[in-house]
Amino acid sequence: MKMSVKPVHAFAIQHVINKKGFIDLPSLGTSMYPLIKQRDTCRFVSCRPDQLTKGEVLLFHLNGELIGHRLIEKVEVEGKIVFQCKGDTNLGKDQWIMEKDIIGKLLYVKRRKRSILAFDHLCKLWGWSVLSFPLMSSFLRFYLNKKGI
Repeated sequence: MKMSVKPVHAFAIQHVINKKGFIDLPSLGTSMYPLIKQRDTCRFVSCRPDQLTKGEVLLFHLNGELIGHRLIEKVEVEGKIVFQCKGDTNLGKDQWIMEKDIIGKLLYVKRRKRSILAFDHLCKLWGWSVLSFPLMSSFLRFYLNKKGI
């Protein structure tokens, strides 16, 4: 899930999350397929970066883009925590991000009239599968390309 935004818009989105506790955003792209599909609505909530765990889907701002990808690694470097994320169908990892880049984390995905909770057992199992079997990303990307999605 990627969306081009100016820093001022990312700041406004962060402000909304801080004030309301959440923000609903439309999904663009296929990087988190099949968990998040085109035109799904994603609810992101505020979070404390130090409490994030591997497998959660983060919303962050990096290089003019608003991105929703899965946290794959969190490490401390020179006293600061840095995070690395990756889209489930992306073959490569994202750049490392800092705490200041993180806007929120996924609470649920709304597809038509159904909500898929990020902490649901099936959703967590999917996240674990993608993290444990990196070849799944290649198969998913192949499928999306073949289907023209």
